[in-house]
Amino acid sequence: MRLSEIRGETLDRMPSGMQEFDLVLGGGLVPGSLVLVGGDPGIGKSTLLLQSVAYLAEHGKVALYVTAEESLSQVKLRAERLGVLADTLHLLADTNLDSVAQACDSLHPDIMVIDSVQTVGVADL
Repeated sequence: MRLSEIRGETLDRMPSGMQEFDLVLGGGLVPGSLVLVGGDPGIGKSTLLLQSVAYLAEHGKVALYVTAEESLSQVKLRAERLGVLADTLHLLADTNLDSVAQACDSLHPDIMVIDSVQTVGVADL
């Protein structure tokens, strides 16, 4: 089938609260999609993602931020520095994918961030 023959569908998007990030994403995050953010260490990936997920939480979305590299207190310090106050932002510090899945089953988040995906795995493998 030719590209011109395919009818496009309009996808609902969730704005991240970060104008440039939304621009790169074509207007915001598409529910059900996966976005991989990469870059050099210390460039601000974790801060960008925490700000974005916090914005969504502050606007009524249930958000889960999984940290596999930092402690919960480190993430809380960053959140406080950024002025994050959302009660619908849930934090989990774990590297076990089964624990992440259990948290998803329990919370049913609208959005989830895993920081960093390369450090999360399954214990039985």
